[in-house]
Amino acid sequence: MHSLYDLLDGYRLLGLSWDGACVELDPDNRVECIDLTRQPGGLFGLANGMPEAVMRHLFPSMATVESQFPEQDRADGLIFHQLLLPGENLELLATTRDGGVVRLALARAGYWHDPHRRARELRREQAAAQAMAADQARLEALRAKDTEERENRNRWRSIADTDAMLDAWCAQARPDYRAMGQQLRAAPPAAWLDFAERYSFDEGLAPLFWIIRQPRAEIADIFEIFTMCEPDYFLDPEKQARGASQMTEYELIDEIKARVDAGFYSVSQDFDGVAAWDNGAVGRRNADFMAPVRNTFRRQFSARP
Repeated sequence: MHSLYDLLDGYRLLGLSWDGACVELDPDNRVECIDLTRQPGGLFGLANGMPEAVMRHLFPSMATVESQFPEQDRADGLIFHQLLLPGENLELLATTRDGGVVRLALARAGYWHDPHRRARELRREQAAAQAMAADQARLEALRAKDTEERENRNRWRSIADTDAMLDAWCAQARPDYRAMGQQLRAAPPAAWLDFAERYSFDEGLAPLFWIIRQPRAEIADIFEIFTMCEPDYFLDPEKQARGASQMTEYELIDEIKARVDAGFYSVSQDFDGVAAWDNGAVGRRNADFMAPVRNTFRRQFSARP
């Protein structure tokens, strides 16, 4: 059975934030202290924001007291003033800084030096530290799980054998992709571009990597896949650095360029890369970068028997 004290961690917030009023309860749900910070707040004629000189004029018997944390409070410029109200068995506390009242509190007599109060504070601090450690542990576990899942999703990229790479990706991505991978391998090169045009890049790029790694692929079809990847998007360094989410697509573009430059692809028909590029297949937002990319397809590829 939890008490109100346990549920509220010893405090009941009456305002929307700590810059207002709060009530501290003891384990028996009895009010221990009413604490008013900043505005609004007033007790027995004292008010937050009041000059210290006015406070001393109203209550000349208020005594300056030591804080539980004198070094910290002196560094903050805080000064504590305490007044016992014998008839009410209460103590009034006023905290000043730079000559003005910044906090008022009303508590039972002896509250400020009650060892049980400090013990409760320590228990709360320990509970908060344990909760923070538990949250940190959960966060680290989630990070580790996310890292493991990401590594599993990208494991196909480290497989050198092209067919094995595609099979590994299909097995990890979705169960029904196994059949898709088998159909792609069985299809003739003329069908690969049609597949690429119908395929959603958001599903993953492993099938496209498989296509561009086939020596039987047509250079004209590879060019179409190249432009479908919108290489001009990556010409802007800020966009390229924006994220790992599209880095695989950038690597696909880069690999196509390297394979074309190396003469990897077969050609069974004339292909004018310059004409294809200049016909508007790809935008030209950055001329400085576009020129060398355009040169990737600048050669006239003669038909081969």
